[in-house]
Amino acid sequence: KLFKSFKWFLGDNDLRISLYNHDTQGCGDGIESYGVNQNQGAESTIAYLVSYLSVLQAHEDYYRKEKRILKQEKEDDKTIFR
Repeated sequence: KLFKSFKWFLGDNDLRISLYNHDTQGCGDGIESYGVNQNQGAESTIAYLVSYLSVLQAHEDYYRKEKRILKQEKEDDKTIFR
């Protein structure tokens, strides 16, 4: 759900239009029936950045956990084959 929510900013929304603007590095204030609201208020940009950082943190946490599991499995294998 975390990544799906983040993708909403990138165009996985009802209009299939990205709210995040790569040129300005800002985020539109919302989607309207006509398209993206072009206002790029601080709140919208902060919401995008918090979502982005949350996704990055979740990926980092996942890979750290995987690394620990693999390390433990490797240690277990060493113990078994001694």
